[in-house]
Amino acid sequence: MFRYLAIATFILIFFYHNLLAQDFIIKRDSSIVEAKVLEVSSNYIKFQIKNVTTVLIEEIAPNDIAYIKYKNGYIEKFNYLPTIKPHFPEIEHQKLSDFITFNVQLGCVVNHIYSNLPKEFNEGGHISRREFNEVSPHTYYTNATIGINLLFGKSPYIRAVLGVNYLRSHGRFNYDYYAAGPDEKYHLHLAYNSKVDYMNIVSGLKFPIGKHLYVLPLVAINMPIYINEQIHGYETHDNYVTTTFKEIPPTKAGRMERITELTFSLCPKINYELMLGKHRVGLFASYNMAYQYKLPWYTFGFIYYPFKLLRTELDVPKIKWFKN
Repeated sequence: MFRYLAIATFILIFFYHNLLAQDFIIKRDSSIVEAKVLEVSSNYIKFQIKNVTTVLIEEIAPNDIAYIKYKNGYIEKFNYLPTIKPHFPEIEHQKLSDFITFNVQLGCVVNHIYSNLPKEFNEGGHISRREFNEVSPHTYYTNATIGINLLFGKSPYIRAVLGVNYLRSHGRFNYDYYAAGPDEKYHLHLAYNSKVDYMNIVSGLKFPIGKHLYVLPLVAINMPIYINEQIHGYETHDNYVTTTFKEIPPTKAGRMERITELTFSLCPKINYELMLGKHRVGLFASYNMAYQYKLPWYTFGFIYYPFKLLRTELDVPKIKWFKN
């Protein structure tokens, strides 16, 4: 009798222990959840938690679980699989300012008094000698200049430059013309006072030679758009017997006595640029190496980049791939 009672008690305890036994879910953060695993899939693990009054069914991602220890002692491990996010194309509109920027410059032009030499002209084909003489060898004139420059390209090492500048060149000099024939000698003396406004069109490249320093080898087309040249002097005729003197009162220079053609020149330039807050500013200096003494001048001034302009989007979009 006692033997049967012991066997029944053992069977009751065994089945009761199995009824209360749970699975253990060990997470990757080392926390443990005691529950009954209902379903295991590649996307989720469903388990049941019994409380005193309620039964909860929850799900957890396999990547959050290190392993599951089942109530029968079997251990199922889970490997961490990184989430692969899809790639979506993004249409990024390119701004005009990504390819074209511009700056405005304001400064002064300094030219030697011995500038704006007139074109050669012929006095009847009997020219024997002509001379240009400086009025004052150490005198310079200063005038204002204003300009705008477009810069093309995105490279930080080289950019193309196209600029337009408006400036005035002021020159004073003496001109003497001598002619001699079999019957007469002729001498013409003229004092020039010239003011010529130019449209200076430059083109070239821009290279950095330091953190803030740039060199710009440029070529220039100098187009006179306003000419005001005054002359006065005298002329003499000598027929080897008598000499005739005639005074030339101040008057405007004739067409053949002034600069009217385009002039090509080299115009090297150096910029020093830096950021002041959100604005890019700088200084510049350049020299116009024109033919002979016709248009020699120096320019100095300030540079400013107006950032808020040229922000128009281009019509052609740029497709850029990114990860979500």
